[in-house]
Amino acid sequence: MKKMRFDVECVDRFLFENEIVFSVRGYDYGENCYVWVEGNCGCVYLRTKLGRVVSKVQLVKFVRWSGFKSVDEWWKVIRRFVREGGDMWLYRLDLVCNDGNFVDDGKVKGDYELWNREAGIAS
Repeated sequence: MKKMRFDVECVDRFLFENEIVFSVRGYDYGENCYVWVEGNCGCVYLRTKLGRVVSKVQLVKFVRWSGFKSVDEWWKVIRRFVREGGDMWLYRLDLVCNDGNFVDDGKVKGDYELWNREAGIAS
């Protein structure tokens, strides 16, 4: 299983408290997979690549689940990790397994279209 870590405290805390987070990375992790998040109680998450990011405008509908208060705050932190002009990808992490117990009766929270509609995220 692959590892992931979150060095920004508000993001790490948001993931732990809400069992979901959207994160922008300056490298392509490749295909969707399960990951273990360092320092997050041994929890396992499904990491889903949502696509390439070229503008902070793309992040508006995801900021609510990023751990940040605003897109500008999120973008400022992204720029600390990714140089101007560098490639960026948006990922979604969903809790799958916590201390050996699968959430949602063993089903991965995978119906993203339904989740997005319920959460008010337009596709």
